[in-house]
Amino acid sequence: ICRSPLAEWYFRYRSRELGVEHRFQVFSCGTGGWHVGEGADPRTVANAAAHGVDLSSHSAQQISLPLLQGAGKIVAMDRRNLRDLESFA
Repeated sequence: ICRSPLAEWYFRYRSRELGVEHRFQVFSCGTGGWHVGEGADPRTVANAAAHGVDLSSHSAQQISLPLLQGAGKIVAMDRRNLRDLESFA
């Protein structure tokens, strides 16, 4: 549950580690709008914190046409998300 905030955090972490963070804009977005403005799921936050990862500043947002149009790469977390993205686009 709530995988994309962790994926966003890890991508930022690794790109910083490799010195290439300045080359990317990274967003974690849901395909539905039912959690917009909320933090990551408490189970995800707790699991991340147990591994030294702070997700407290995460705020859910829904994918939008401007984000899709401006994206160089989009990573779907599973086939259903990919299907939703393809139908949205």
